[in-house]
Amino acid sequence: MIPETARILIIVGLLAGSSAMADAQTPTQTFDSGLADIRAERWEACVTKFRQVIAVEFSLPESHLNLGACLIRLKRTDEALAALEEAVRLRPAFGDAHAAIGDIHYDREDYARAVRAYREALRLRPKFIDLVYLGNAQGELGHYNEAIAAYVNAAELDPAKALPHIQIGNAHHRQNNYPAAIDAYKKAISLEPRNALAHLGLGTVYYDQQKYAESIPHYKRASELEESALAHQFLADAYRMTNQLGLAIDHYTLALGLDPKNADVIYGLGLCYAAQNNRVLARQQHGKLLPLDAELAGKLLAEINAIK
Repeated sequence: MIPETARILIIVGLLAGSSAMADAQTPTQTFDSGLADIRAERWEACVTKFRQVIAVEFSLPESHLNLGACLIRLKRTDEALAALEEAVRLRPAFGDAHAAIGDIHYDREDYARAVRAYREALRLRPKFIDLVYLGNAQGELGHYNEAIAAYVNAAELDPAKALPHIQIGNAHHRQNNYPAAIDAYKKAISLEPRNALAHLGLGTVYYDQQKYAESIPHYKRASELEESALAHQFLADAYRMTNQLGLAIDHYTLALGLDPKNADVIYGLGLCYAAQNNRVLARQQHGKLLPLDAELAGKLLAEINAIK
């Protein structure tokens, strides 16, 4: 349950209202130019612009927020946190700044601080994505009931979105509450039938219950909707477990085309060749696997040596 990193917050400041800026429009123009740099993803340029504005008009919290957002994208999180904390000092009820602080703590895996920041942001203004991120942070702390409550609130705020239901499914899945997870993923699919993550989650619930045949249609749909190594790998795993080795090999090969050093995929492909009594191709996969994961390589070698 990992949130999107580094949300970019474009805040339009009322610079023209400042007497210091009324005489010379350069700071206002610089602020607007910084917003343009954010939209164009010119992160170094926008850092420079907002620092120039701050040098003239320090008390505008929007400038500190936008500076922090750009610094996050440059992975300069210490500087970003300082800028965002300054925004909050200047305007304690600045919900977007509290949310961005939560993002930094989340990315640093300091989930307790992330929870506190997201809660403060939500206290100031309800926002769909912050509820999702709050749920993610609670889930990382193992507080699954609190996570589900946050996702339910997000779903109530935007009933048309599948994302909260996917995350509810993930939270139930992590607690091995398979019926509730299935209901949540099915709800997500009913809202967004083309959501690959919802199909992937539902397929995985079936797979983890060893209902491999039931997992296949959902893994297949996920792989059709979004070309990803994970979807092809999971589909290949399900085909292998149902002894459809040719199809498994096809999808392991597709997964390797997208992620050539994925040890789990190489291992699965090697198992397929071993099951087909193909020592040569199985040993080729063993050779590729050995420098990536010695433990998996040992397991594959044991399967190869068992070929009669």
